[in-house]
Amino acid sequence: MGTTVILSADRKLRLTRKHVYVLLDAGLLGDARYDLIDGELIQKMSQKPPHVRSLRATTHLLEDIFGREQVGSQGPVVIDETNEPEPDVYVLKESLLSYEGTPTVEDVVLVVEISDSTISTDKNIKMKLYGSAGVQEYWVVDVNKRRVIVHRDPEEDGYGSIETLSEGEISPLASPGSIVAVTALLP
Repeated sequence: MGTTVILSADRKLRLTRKHVYVLLDAGLLGDARYDLIDGELIQKMSQKPPHVRSLRATTHLLEDIFGREQVGSQGPVVIDETNEPEPDVYVLKESLLSYEGTPTVEDVVLVVEISDSTISTDKNIKMKLYGSAGVQEYWVVDVNKRRVIVHRDPEEDGYGSIETLSEGEISPLASPGSIVAVTALLP
């Protein structure tokens, strides 16, 4: 039984998660990291020092709030067969060790993208992807403009509530008693 390859109306080859895993297992993608978005493999950019610092700060702060076992970093989250992004940081409802396979979007309570060279993709494509998939909260940490864009109230086209903060505090919806200083995410 063969594998079906999806050819879209715009004549682009659309990959599924299964296709990507075959390519990975065959060693055809090398060591590069990718997001699978709408059936396309998008190579992840190299990380500059401000991105790395913000990633570490964000991960540690969220681990302090939710615990180490509920916070993942740069790992895949399954949305559907043609969408498996690897967010910079994500928070799960339960310990990562309790999942047998890859966590799905239903398992995630918060997604964070640390953005420097990918701000347009994070604010548009990924925002719509996470919102339409029902991720209850999505943060874009914009290291260049030193701000955090907080997305809440997922909708079919993205989010109903979008707030941009360059100072102040954020309380994650999944832990409303916790407070994160915006500046702590941007060391």
